[in-house]
Amino acid sequence: MKNKWVKVVLLIMIFIFGAIAPIYLWKLGNVFTYIIRPSIWLILLLIVSLFITKGNKPFSFKGRDTRELAIIGSLIFIILYYCLGLVIGYAKTPFARDLLSIIKNSWGILAFFIPREIIRYKFAKSSNKRNMIKIMTMITIIMVLSEVSYSSYSIVTNNFAGLSEYIIKTFLPSVGLNIFLSYLAMKESYISSLLYILPIKLVEIITPVFPNDVFFLIIIIYTLVPLFTFLKIEDVHTKKHKFGIEFEESIESKILHFIAIIFMLFLMAFTTRMLPFVPTIILSDSMNPSIRRGDMVVIKRISSENININDIIEYKVDNIYIIHRVINIKHTKNGVVYITKGDNNKSRDAKEVVESQITGKVRLIIPYIGFPTIWARDFLKNFRGINIEEGVRWWVELNKRKKYFYFYLRYSFLSWL
Repeated sequence: MKNKWVKVVLLIMIFIFGAIAPIYLWKLGNVFTYIIRPSIWLILLLIVSLFITKGNKPFSFKGRDTRELAIIGSLIFIILYYCLGLVIGYAKTPFARDLLSIIKNSWGILAFFIPREIIRYKFAKSSNKRNMIKIMTMITIIMVLSEVSYSSYSIVTNNFAGLSEYIIKTFLPSVGLNIFLSYLAMKESYISSLLYILPIKLVEIITPVFPNDVFFLIIIIYTLVPLFTFLKIEDVHTKKHKFGIEFEESIESKILHFIAIIFMLFLMAFTTRMLPFVPTIILSDSMNPSIRRGDMVVIKRISSENININDIIEYKVDNIYIIHRVINIKHTKNGVVYITKGDNNKSRDAKEVVESQITGKVRLIIPYIGFPTIWARDFLKNFRGINIEEGVRWWVELNKRKKYFYFYLRYSFLSWL
């Protein structure tokens, strides 16, 4: 009985300082993010560790399996999330990417999530089967509220449309994520939770881009990856529980797992554009027959000094990315300019290209691999009314369409009432 009331008091304390206090403190900006919030959670972890004694072990099976599936699920999430950029375009990251900023942002993430997940696990560990669901439901709600970005909330929720977008785009994915993290804490420990969440959060501050803001696609990723990871963990657990046998992994199986994870790490770095090579899907026939519609090209970031006549380059004009061949190079008093032309076009490009516009040079062409991206864009155009102009980073077009979504949502809500 005494232990029960200790947990209640601790939950109230975590709720007040972890979820309510940020409402009043977030306006302190970096002081809150890098000093106050980490301090709050580290102190809460210390208090919880002092008062929650060792209890029942969570319902777990072989920990290595859960951890491996958690990290694989995290890598799949990252790959799918950033692959969306091939379909919907990329936007520049809001995070500074110099070494000091990366260290500072990493501290903000690690000092927030690590104490939080250990606290979640300690509540799971000390709960019995009878009150496990109740306790973990309360701690999950608190953890969801602790993640609320009040700066974003204050900006977008000044009307019904903004509130609807915030709930669908930010709040509901946070609910699903924290339910899954609580499941991992109950199934194995905070190690599995951290193996899932930390790579996702840390990659955000390292990669130079984000997929554009098409939240109904992003919500699918946030929902399906945890769901399939959960199903896979349960499937492994069920098989081992049913047969009651621990099968020792062969050397060949371990090697294959290692190779698969290394490949996924490379694919993650490739899709998040952390490598000097960037994948781009060709959407027009302007470079036919050298490069056809549906091909994927790999762009290498290089300095303009390494560009020669006959090279195929990618350059940016406003929000349009163009991949054309250099047919001439001029040296002017204002610097070097490049004359470009599509191989399938009758005339050269109207505007000359300056050095600051060039994003890289084509180093590899992979035929036909980009057609799934084109089909996805055609689907968005035909069924969602989003017309994606070729080469345009089209969140501008999407923003024009948002009002139709808000009108539909408001109409549906009022009809339901």
